[in-house]
Amino acid sequence: MKDSSIIFVISAASGTGKTTLLTRLLKEEKNISQIITHTTRPMRPGEISGEDYFFVSKENFEDLKNKNCLVESAKVFGLDYGTAKSSIESACKDNKDAIINIDYQGAVSFRNYFKSQLVSIFLLPPSWEILEKRLRSRGSDSEEVIQRRLDFAREEISHHGVFDYCLINDDLEHTLRNLKNIIEAERLKTGRMKLKHKNLFESF
Repeated sequence: MKDSSIIFVISAASGTGKTTLLTRLLKEEKNISQIITHTTRPMRPGEISGEDYFFVSKENFEDLKNKNCLVESAKVFGLDYGTAKSSIESACKDNKDAIINIDYQGAVSFRNYFKSQLVSIFLLPPSWEILEKRLRSRGSDSEEVIQRRLDFAREEISHHGVFDYCLINDDLEHTLRNLKNIIEAERLKTGRMKLKHKNLFESF
């Protein structure tokens, strides 16, 4: 992976709208690729392995960990999630930047691994009440599961301070525009411009 590639990490509590935001970004921004993570979670209807996640068995996941193939891994609601180095390399090919949706623990691991190549963004809901309403409106979870997700969401949000940027997702178009602005501003930083256009800068 080239040093000029930027790794963007976006984190948010469940129900904040990060999946919709990322879908729009990847559709409209051609010079950024999504890093696909591995999980032991069962595949849901409509999901495709290699596009949504790499769906693997617990044995395969443990094998990746034991072989030091993962940059980060975490257990969420009893299921394993992790990011393979090969997935990052694949996303950054052709000099592209990459973006990944992971929790705050994963973001910290990425920061330790990628240092200055990493830019982290935390997505906040407009209010706690709206977040709770979104989680309850799914209609497929028991009250126990909803409370567990709310507790997990509060824990996630409490760590927003470790991120470089915070966005409030009160309006999708506005939030998407702000996300694109962050990406463009980071690309134009002097250090990254000098790496990407080394021959130009050396000619002056």
